[in-house]
Amino acid sequence: KTEKRSFQWLTPCCQQRNFRPQGIMHLSLTANIQLFLLIVLLQCCSSVEALQKKEPKTGIVFPDPYQSKRLQKTGVRTKGPIKVYAVGQYDDTTFLLHMTYGVGAEKMTNALKDALAPRLNDGADSGALEQFEQLMLKGLPKGAPKGTQMAFGTGSGKLSLQVNGKQVGTIGSRPLAKAFAGIYTDRKAVCALKAPAIEGGDDECTSSGGIKNAILSKLGSSKVIGAGVGALVGFGVGSLVVKDD
Repeated sequence: KTEKRSFQWLTPCCQQRNFRPQGIMHLSLTANIQLFLLIVLLQCCSSVEALQKKEPKTGIVFPDPYQSKRLQKTGVRTKGPIKVYAVGQYDDTTFLLHMTYGVGAEKMTNALKDALAPRLNDGADSGALEQFEQLMLKGLPKGAPKGTQMAFGTGSGKLSLQVNGKQVGTIGSRPLAKAFAGIYTDRKAVCALKAPAIEGGDDECTSSGGIKNAILSKLGSSKVIGAGVGALVGFGVGSLVVKDD
């Protein structure tokens, strides 16, 4: 017979009635291992969900989520051999531009204006382009050097601009907001947007290969190790506290 161990924290009446805690402490070793693996798997999946994602051609990492919005697609705007900026499309058609090549404020403004003009119907919201120009120049007093981030919100019939996390202003124009979104989403988009790649993975985040690599890379993280150690200690204590005859 194996030694029976009593619980010092139990009340005397419980001990007299041969009270034994039920549940996880009576699980077999196999069941304990299965539960441990389940906890580790759940931890890995949550880690994959929280991973930052990147635009593969530039290596620019985009936060996901960004201001509570989830990343949908990424792309890169090029001019000849030059990769000017990476762009991430988020929920509610928010676009985050990350400069990979420094340009002046006027040059950046004119490039976006040139893309907006053919997407605005003649006479639709007269003066919208001038307002956009003023907004851009206000937000880029020192130009758009490499590393600058510009977030354009196009939801609710408005076009808003944030530069490096600071709010610059908003233009209440539905045609302008729609035209800006069209720069990256219509049939004549300036660059193709695709599903982002998981940071540390070789494939797109939607593929099984990318998820597999991400899980393997996360198995060595402190969070997963902590979960594993905690689970093993809990299961070990549970199996030693009470044993049957």
